[in-house]
Amino acid sequence: MARCDNCHGEYDWSDLKSESFRCLGGDSLYRRSVSVCPECLRQLRQEERQFLENEKVREQQRRAAMTPEERATEDARKVRGKILAFVAICVFLLYSHFNGDDETKKSTEQTSKTTNSSIKISYLSGVSDISSLDELDDFFYSIASGFYNGEMGVKGDKEKVAAGNKMMENVYSFLGSSVRSVDSKKLRKLESQIKNDTIVSEYRKKRALAELDSGLKIIARFK
Repeated sequence: MARCDNCHGEYDWSDLKSESFRCLGGDSLYRRSVSVCPECLRQLRQEERQFLENEKVREQQRRAAMTPEERATEDARKVRGKILAFVAICVFLLYSHFNGDDETKKSTEQTSKTTNSSIKISYLSGVSDISSLDELDDFFYSIASGFYNGEMGVKGDKEKVAAGNKMMENVYSFLGSSVRSVDSKKLRKLESQIKNDTIVSEYRKKRALAELDSGLKIIARFK
């Protein structure tokens, strides 16, 4: 038996559906992943549509209150962030093509080394061109979006790919929301979710924790 993350009722695992919602994340960008029963899924989807509509209205009002110069500056920053993210995705795809991501061939020694030190991640190389916190959160969220849309991700069977992509999306969504302030409670919860995941491999969990650590160190350097 398992519990619905929303109503906390008990259901068979097969009855629960996993989905990500912005309306549960506390801001307009972070997506919280939950496993919910069919009734709660319908309810949350309705709340998500309303949440996104409200965010759209607030964004329009915010833009309307800006000067033309401020809007132009913001637009230029967003374009730059998208370019950096596109470059990061291209680097990742090339790296994956030539090196692969065959988790079954990773030894215990390699995974331990990955966990205990800050690793070098190909799609974070573009961070050296970032000069502001606004660009940094755009950069992290763009990587999260790449995992969410399946443009980046691990290889393997369908279930592991979906779980691995969601895990990495959560990591980079958290980093994007942490650029200005790291919520230690949310950090501990995310680390616990990663460590207790029953679908992805131990290598992928250690990799996610290592990338989380690297992202937090990048944020610290900007402060």
